[in-house]
Amino acid sequence: MTGADESAEQGRGVPRGLVVGSEIVVRVGIVAVGILAVIWVLLELRVVTVPLFVALLATTVLQVPRRALQRRGWPPLVATWVVLLGAVAVVAGAVAALVPAFLAQTDELGQRVDEGIAEIEEWLETGPLGIEDPDLRAALDGAVDRVLDSGPGVLVDGVTIAAEVLAGALLAVVMTFFFVKDGPRITEWVTEQLPARRRDDARRAGVAAWGALSAYVRGTVVVGVVNGTVIGIGLALLGVPLALPLAVITAVSAFFPLIGAVVAGGLAALVALVTGSVVEALIVVALTVVVQQIEGDVLSPVVMGKALQLHPLVILVALTIGAVTAGILGAFLAVPLTGVAVATAGALRGDSSKRAAETGGT
Repeated sequence: MTGADESAEQGRGVPRGLVVGSEIVVRVGIVAVGILAVIWVLLELRVVTVPLFVALLATTVLQVPRRALQRRGWPPLVATWVVLLGAVAVVAGAVAALVPAFLAQTDELGQRVDEGIAEIEEWLETGPLGIEDPDLRAALDGAVDRVLDSGPGVLVDGVTIAAEVLAGALLAVVMTFFFVKDGPRITEWVTEQLPARRRDDARRAGVAAWGALSAYVRGTVVVGVVNGTVIGIGLALLGVPLALPLAVITAVSAFFPLIGAVVAGGLAALVALVTGSVVEALIVVALTVVVQQIEGDVLSPVVMGKALQLHPLVILVALTIGAVTAGILGAFLAVPLTGVAVATAGALRGDSSKRAAETGGT
């Protein structure tokens, strides 16, 4: 605002603080609308954007063995195929090992769940709530009827989601292949499309973003494996059914910081409560709390280092916004995208400060 404009505003009795505040609000509003528009476009194109992001996450892990093979003299194409097929074999082997273990204990778990529900019904009738049996039975029958009425719609939605997941998985595999094989060439091609004066900044920002994403993925995998192993051993020692599937769920929950550990621990405690006793459930809760503390105080700082430093409050806000805007998918993508954005902004800010110092602040 020029001096004349400022004088005019003051002449009309508008305080300068209000003028500055309104300008800030307008600019923040424009940025917020732009962010929401980008999120909306990404969600509408999720059949492409989600496989693209998953492929980038997989590439951060697979590029390491691919480079190792190339240093040993393997041709790039052969190294890429070996690494990719090896990763697919590992995932398929894990699924093949988990499904039979889950199915083998499903009948036992179902029987114990029925027994647990019967105990809850008895407590509701004879406990302090004093719910009459006809009222309780009517509520349960109503819930069952609602589930049955929604069956066809749920089935159609399930088939649609399954088709999208299958198509997305195939697309992610294809994208991962090209990212692992031709990642540097693709990056250079994208950079060349920018104006010449912006290319160096883009390269520096890209290096920072890729470093943050790589640190997040590799660190989260390490944290998840450690958490899942400890929880799985604890559940196995307590004799809790489905110890292996619950351990895998705990490992995967590492990709949902703060919230994932609570949900996975609650699920394990619920299974322990239904199939065992209150004491076993409390032991599982205590074990989950200990593992979460070790993760937050030791594992995450050590394995992720300084490449991805986000305050827990920032993580919680990002997870909440992601979950509200895009459900589980948004919660999954929120933290790594936030880390990448922070790393990119830091790299650009550092470059800007350095140039300002070199030019005397002009």
